[in-house]
Amino acid sequence: MMCKHPKVEARILEELKDLQSSSWPGDFSVFECDALRSAVYLQAALLETLRLFPATPFEEKEAHVDDILPNGTKVTKGTRIIFSLYAMGRIEGIWGKDYLEFRPERWVSKSGRLRHEPSYKFMSFNSGPRSCIGKDVSLSNMKITAASIIHNFKVELVKGHEVMPQSSVILHTQNGMMVSLKRRVAG
Repeated sequence: MMCKHPKVEARILEELKDLQSSSWPGDFSVFECDALRSAVYLQAALLETLRLFPATPFEEKEAHVDDILPNGTKVTKGTRIIFSLYAMGRIEGIWGKDYLEFRPERWVSKSGRLRHEPSYKFMSFNSGPRSCIGKDVSLSNMKITAASIIHNFKVELVKGHEVMPQSSVILHTQNGMMVSLKRRVAG
Protein backbone atom coordinates (compact mmCIF):
# COMPACT_ATOMS: atom_id res chain seq x y z
CA MET A 1 0.00 0.00 0.00
CA MET A 2 2.93 2.34 0.57
CA CYS A 3 3.66 2.27 -3.19
CA LYS A 4 0.37 4.02 -3.81
CA HIS A 5 0.36 6.30 -0.76
CA PRO A 6 3.57 8.35 -0.51
CA LYS A 7 2.15 10.61 2.25
CA VAL A 8 1.57 7.57 4.44
CA GLU A 9 5.08 6.32 3.67
CA ALA A 10 6.55 9.74 4.56
CA ARG A 11 4.70 9.78 7.87
CA ILE A 12 5.96 6.29 8.73
CA LEU A 13 9.52 7.32 7.83
CA GLU A 14 9.18 10.34 10.12
CA GLU A 15 7.90 8.09 12.91
CA LEU A 16 10.83 5.67 12.44
CA LYS A 17 13.47 8.41 12.29
CA ASP A 18 13.98 8.65 16.05
CA LEU A 19 13.53 4.98 16.89
CA GLN A 20 16.45 2.73 17.82
CA SER A 21 17.52 0.28 15.13
CA SER A 22 20.31 -2.26 14.82
CA SER A 23 22.84 -2.12 12.02
CA TRP A 24 23.27 -5.17 9.84
CA PRO A 25 25.98 -5.92 7.27
CA GLY A 26 25.63 -3.67 4.25
CA ASP A 27 24.61 -0.78 6.50
CA PHE A 28 21.00 -1.91 6.71
CA SER A 29 18.87 -0.89 9.68
CA VAL A 30 16.70 -3.48 11.37
CA PHE A 31 14.19 -2.63 14.09
CA GLU A 32 13.54 -4.67 17.21
CA CYS A 33 10.05 -5.30 18.57
CA ASP A 34 10.54 -3.12 21.67
CA ALA A 35 11.69 -0.14 19.60
CA LEU A 36 8.50 -0.29 17.52
CA ARG A 37 6.02 -0.23 20.42
CA SER A 38 5.63 3.52 19.98
CA ALA A 39 5.21 3.27 16.18
CA VAL A 40 1.45 3.87 16.29
CA TYR A 41 1.08 5.14 12.73
CA LEU A 42 3.03 2.18 11.32
CA GLN A 43 0.66 -0.24 13.08
CA ALA A 44 -2.33 1.83 11.95
CA ALA A 45 -1.14 1.52 8.33
CA LEU A 46 -0.77 -2.24 8.72
CA LEU A 47 -4.25 -2.59 10.26
CA GLU A 48 -5.72 -0.44 7.49
CA THR A 49 -4.04 -2.69 4.92
CA LEU A 50 -5.52 -5.76 6.62
CA ARG A 51 -8.95 -4.09 6.68
CA LEU A 52 -8.90 -3.67 2.90
CA PHE A 53 -6.88 -6.79 2.07
CA PRO A 54 -7.36 -9.43 4.80
CA ALA A 55 -5.01 -12.40 4.55
CA THR A 56 -7.98 -14.76 4.70
CA PRO A 57 -10.81 -13.17 2.70
CA PHE A 58 -13.53 -15.58 3.89
CA GLU A 59 -14.48 -17.11 7.22
CA GLU A 60 -16.81 -19.99 7.96
CA LYS A 61 -18.73 -20.68 11.16
CA GLU A 62 -21.16 -23.41 12.16
CA ALA A 63 -24.11 -22.77 14.48
CA HIS A 64 -23.92 -25.07 17.51
CA VAL A 65 -27.40 -24.06 18.69
CA ASP A 66 -30.48 -22.54 17.08
CA ASP A 67 -30.08 -18.77 17.04
CA ILE A 68 -31.49 -15.55 15.61
CA LEU A 69 -29.21 -12.98 13.98
CA PRO A 70 -29.63 -9.28 14.84
CA ASN A 71 -31.54 -8.71 11.57
CA GLY A 72 -34.10 -11.41 12.50
CA THR A 73 -32.70 -14.22 10.35
CA LYS A 74 -33.21 -17.61 11.99
CA VAL A 75 -30.20 -19.91 12.01
CA THR A 76 -30.70 -23.56 12.90
CA LYS A 77 -28.15 -25.73 14.64
CA GLY A 78 -25.65 -27.17 12.15
CA THR A 79 -26.06 -24.35 9.63
CA ARG A 80 -22.78 -23.20 8.13
CA ILE A 81 -22.39 -19.49 7.61
CA ILE A 82 -19.74 -18.07 5.30
CA PHE A 83 -18.94 -14.38 5.42
CA SER A 84 -16.48 -12.25 3.55
CA LEU A 85 -13.87 -10.34 5.55
CA TYR A 86 -12.88 -8.72 2.26
CA ALA A 87 -16.41 -7.33 1.86
CA MET A 88 -16.70 -6.39 5.55
CA GLY A 89 -13.71 -4.08 5.14
CA ARG A 90 -15.64 -2.26 2.42
CA ILE A 91 -18.99 -1.62 4.09
CA GLU A 92 -19.94 2.01 4.53
CA GLY A 93 -22.18 1.20 7.51
CA ILE A 94 -19.17 -0.20 9.38
CA TRP A 95 -16.33 2.09 8.27
CA GLY A 96 -18.03 5.33 7.23
CA LYS A 97 -18.31 7.27 3.98
CA ASP A 98 -14.57 6.94 3.28
CA TYR A 99 -14.70 3.14 3.55
CA LEU A 100 -12.86 2.62 0.24
CA GLU A 101 -10.04 5.03 1.10
CA PHE A 102 -6.75 3.81 2.51
CA ARG A 103 -6.70 5.98 5.62
CA PRO A 104 -4.55 4.75 8.54
CA GLU A 105 -5.73 7.75 10.58
CA ARG A 106 -9.00 5.90 11.25
CA TRP A 107 -6.96 3.69 13.63
CA VAL A 108 -5.40 6.58 15.59
CA SER A 109 -7.26 8.33 18.41
CA LYS A 110 -7.25 12.09 18.98
CA SER A 111 -4.68 11.53 21.73
CA GLY A 112 -2.33 9.84 19.23
CA ARG A 113 -2.79 6.33 20.57
CA LEU A 114 -3.93 3.27 18.66
CA ARG A 115 -7.73 3.16 18.52
CA HIS A 116 -9.33 -0.15 19.41
CA GLU A 117 -11.89 -1.46 16.96
CA PRO A 118 -14.23 -4.21 18.18
CA SER A 119 -13.25 -7.64 16.89
CA TYR A 120 -16.69 -8.16 15.34
CA LYS A 121 -15.97 -5.10 13.14
CA PHE A 122 -12.35 -5.94 12.24
CA MET A 123 -12.03 -9.71 11.99
CA SER A 124 -8.67 -10.21 10.30
CA PHE A 125 -7.65 -12.20 13.38
CA ASN A 126 -11.14 -13.64 13.98
CA SER A 127 -13.03 -12.83 17.18
CA GLY A 128 -14.30 -14.23 20.43
CA PRO A 129 -13.01 -17.54 21.79
CA ARG A 130 -11.68 -18.45 18.32
CA SER A 131 -9.54 -15.34 17.89
CA CYS A 132 -6.01 -15.92 16.66
CA ILE A 133 -3.62 -16.66 19.52
CA GLY A 134 -0.75 -15.48 17.32
CA LYS A 135 -2.24 -12.02 16.65
CA ASP A 136 0.31 -10.08 18.72
CA VAL A 137 3.26 -12.06 17.36
CA SER A 138 1.96 -11.61 13.82
CA LEU A 139 1.51 -7.84 14.23
CA SER A 140 4.98 -7.56 15.78
CA ASN A 141 6.54 -9.44 12.87
CA MET A 142 4.65 -7.31 10.35
CA LYS A 143 5.85 -4.13 12.09
CA ILE A 144 9.48 -5.31 12.18
CA THR A 145 9.41 -6.35 8.51
CA ALA A 146 7.55 -3.28 7.23
CA ALA A 147 9.66 -0.84 9.28
CA SER A 148 12.92 -2.38 8.12
CA ILE A 149 11.88 -2.41 4.45
CA ILE A 150 10.43 1.13 4.47
CA HIS A 151 13.43 2.52 6.37
CA ASN A 152 15.99 0.94 4.03
CA PHE A 153 14.23 1.04 0.65
CA LYS A 154 11.92 3.08 -1.50
CA VAL A 155 9.48 0.51 -2.85
CA GLU A 156 7.90 1.42 -6.18
CA LEU A 157 5.35 -0.48 -8.19
CA VAL A 158 6.74 -1.35 -11.63
CA LYS A 159 5.24 1.06 -14.16
CA GLY A 160 2.28 -0.46 -15.98
CA HIS A 161 1.88 -3.32 -13.48
CA GLU A 162 -1.67 -3.55 -12.22
CA VAL A 163 -2.26 -5.12 -8.82
CA MET A 164 -5.39 -7.27 -8.88
CA PRO A 165 -6.40 -9.15 -5.74
CA GLN A 166 -7.34 -12.77 -6.30
CA SER A 167 -9.38 -14.57 -3.74
CA SER A 168 -8.45 -18.04 -2.61
CA VAL A 169 -7.98 -19.57 0.82
CA ILE A 170 -5.37 -16.82 1.20
CA LEU A 171 -5.79 -13.47 -0.54
CA HIS A 172 -3.02 -12.94 -3.06
CA THR A 173 -2.43 -10.95 -6.22
CA GLN A 174 -3.41 -12.29 -9.62
CA ASN A 175 -0.10 -11.53 -11.35
CA GLY A 176 2.15 -11.12 -8.36
CA MET A 177 3.39 -7.79 -7.06
CA MET A 178 6.10 -6.43 -9.32
CA VAL A 179 8.09 -3.75 -7.50
CA SER A 180 11.50 -2.17 -7.69
CA LEU A 181 13.55 -1.45 -4.59
CA LYS A 182 15.75 1.61 -4.40
CA ARG A 183 18.18 1.85 -1.51
CA ARG A 184 17.58 4.85 0.71
CA VAL A 185 20.62 6.88 1.66
CA ALA A 186 21.28 6.45 5.40
CA GLY A 187 20.59 9.49 7.55
